[in-house]
This record gives sequence, C-alpha cells and structure tokens, in this order.
Amino acid sequence: MKTFFRDRWDLNRANKALRDEERLCLLAVKNAKKAGKTKKEINEIYTEMNGVCQEYRFDVDVIESMRLIKLANKLNLPVPAFKDELMWEKDGRYRILSKKGKIHLKNLIRKENRERVDIFVKIASMIIGLLGAFAVLITILKS
Repeated sequence: MKTFFRDRWDLNRANKALRDEERLCLLAVKNAKKAGKTKKEINEIYTEMNGVCQEYRFDVDVIESMRLIKLANKLNLPVPAFKDELMWEKDGRYRILSKKGKIHLKNLIRKENRERVDIFVKIASMIIGLLGAFAVLITILKS
C-alpha cells in the first residue's frame, strides 16, 4: 500500500512538472508574439521548449511503466517480453512500455482485479445466504 501511494505521488509530481513546463512554453511564445518576434524566432522557442517537455513526458512514461510492471508482478501477471517490439520502446538506457504495451498490461490488471472481486462477492453472498438460512431455521425451531 505504501508503494502505491509513493508511485502515485511520483507520477502526480512528474505530471505537474510537465504541465508547469508546458505553461511556461505557452507563456514564452505569447510574450514573443507580443514583442513582435519573427515566426522563425517563435519556432525556435517552440523547438527548445518541446525538447524540455519531451524530457518530462519521458519521466512520466518511465514512472507509469514501472508502476504497471510492479502491479503486474504483484498480481502474478505476465509482463510482455522485451523481444516484443510492439509492447516496448527503447529510449537510451531505458526500456519503457509503449502505448500498446500499457493498454495491454492495464487490461490484464483490470481483468485480474475484476476476477478477484467476483470471487469475493460470490463468497460473501454465500456466507450471507447461509446466515439468513440459519436465522430462518432458528426462528422456525423456536416457534
């Protein structure tokens, strides 16, 4: 449970940093347009800021991939093989899940969680049914 909150904290912090950086980019472009900069200079600002934002997006992808892999391992689900090029992206020193890999892993996790909840609901309903039957039986025997 502790790692769940830690992972969510890290992911939210990375997303906030990305949003802040994107906001700064838009503000810089807006100020450049007000200052009467040429289109070429504005495009340079976009290019420079896009590189910075790309680094933040990569951080978010790494954290999200690690979180999904941890959760899949915790639930004993198979993680896609590294050989599967559709499921993984290699960027420098990291291998992160591609969008297709994230969707695949999220679907497996969702399915496993649904099955676990279904089992719990079935067991709980059986216990409640048995308790109700015993209550009726005791009421009948007392009368």
